[in-house]
Amino acid sequence: MLDSKNEIKKEQFTKAREQFDNSINNLLQKIKLFVEKYNSQKEENKLLKENIKDLNNKVNEIKLQLTKLNTDIVLKDKELSKLKNLLLDKDSGGLQDRAKMKTRIKNLITRIDGHLQQVDDE
Repeated sequence: MLDSKNEIKKEQFTKAREQFDNSINNLLQKIKLFVEKYNSQKEENKLLKENIKDLNNKVNEIKLQLTKLNTDIVLKDKELSKLKNLLLDKDSGGLQDRAKMKTRIKNLITRIDGHLQQVDDE
C-alpha cells in the first residue's frame, strides 16, 4: 500500500514536473517572441527617427528656399514699384510739359498776332 501510494505520488510528481517543464518552455518561448518583437520595434523606431530627422532637414531646406523666393519676390516688387513710379513721374511730367508748351505756344501766337497787328497798322 505504501508502495502504491508512493508510486501514485511519483506519478503525480512526474506529471506535475512535466506540466511545470511545459509551462517553463512555453514561458521561455513567449519571452523569446517578446524579445524579438522588442528588438524589431527598437530597430523600426531607430529607422523612423532617422527618417524623421531626414524629413526635418528637407523641410528646413524647403523653408530656406521659400524664404529666398519670398525675398526675391519682395525685391522684384520693389523694382516694379520703382519702375511704375518712374513711369508715372514721366507721364505726369509729360502732362506738365504739355501744359507749359501750350501756354508758351499761346503766348507766342499772341505775340505774333500783336506783331502782325503792328505790321498791318503801319
